[in-house]
Amino acid sequence: MSILIVDSSYLVFRSFFAYPRLTDKKGFPTGAFYGFCKTVISLIKDYQPEQIVFAKDMKEPTWRHQIYGAYKAGRPEPDPKMTAQFPIIYDWCQLVNPNTMGVAGYEADDIIFTTTLESLGFEGQIEIGVGLQNLTQSAIKSDQKVYIFSSDRDLYQLLVLPNVICLKSKKGGELEEIDAEKFSNEFGVKPIQWVDFKALVGDSSDNLKGIDGVGPKTAATILNQVGNLYQLALKLNLDPKAFERSNFELISQEKDSLDNFLANPKNATFLDKFKTNFDSLSQVYNLASLQFVPNCQMKNKPIELHNGKQIFLDYGFNSLLKDLDKFKQEEIKDLQDSLF
Repeated sequence: MSILIVDSSYLVFRSFFAYPRLTDKKGFPTGAFYGFCKTVISLIKDYQPEQIVFAKDMKEPTWRHQIYGAYKAGRPEPDPKMTAQFPIIYDWCQLVNPNTMGVAGYEADDIIFTTTLESLGFEGQIEIGVGLQNLTQSAIKSDQKVYIFSSDRDLYQLLVLPNVICLKSKKGGELEEIDAEKFSNEFGVKPIQWVDFKALVGDSSDNLKGIDGVGPKTAATILNQVGNLYQLALKLNLDPKAFERSNFELISQEKDSLDNFLANPKNATFLDKFKTNFDSLSQVYNLASLQFVPNCQMKNKPIELHNGKQIFLDYGFNSLLKDLDKFKQEEIKDLQDSLF
């Protein structure tokens, strides 16, 4: 059993720049639509999910903008040729499966977080203050795999959950599967430490500043010694509640490492910066954390790729029509192989 969750806003953006000159006979831009559908068909063919979710951003400000007005400031306005394709793209998504979700006040990654938890069997609302490590005990459908197609690195938080795999596009169109082990090998920290890592380093794409002088390698080194920012704040007699989300119980070896870190005079400059920038760190940590979206439930409906066939005919997507026909033939062959 598996579910595919698509970060639709990202895929629209990626597809628009992959096919910038594609138009229909009337000159209407169709590159984003074409690339979007082509990628979704390919993902379904390769991963054969029983369920799919299209998560999308909305135009309204989110809860993150309410906390920090400069959130994502500096990003250019989307090209009108791209936004003009949104309606037809999401019409196609709705035909393929009704789980096309966008909720005002939330980002697509919050919807991905929520639907991932739901698909793994967790029921109930998750507040920001709840430690993600506790959710692993709530994920009761151990046979369910969740594939998340996105470039949003905030979603790496979900790798603490069993059977979650992030799909990342590489140059040349190939996909890289990132699980908890591959993540740790690349970044040098555990998935449960990812929000702590982002708080220290910041994220320029979201206009979030970390601590000056702390880059990825330094952040990984610090977290491998202190465990998490919750325990560090606690030791420094600072209010640790801001960092509760990734708090986990330190084993005795890690506790010794934290004590040694605090006692080492070489770390005094960082500790001063940590105290001075504590409020800013707390805010970045909060903004980088995924939030549960209330009243966002998946519908148990099958994937119906062929329901979107007429739209392909209308826009002259002959290659996608061939992909659908080929896909159907392969489905029939797979069924025959299973029967005989």
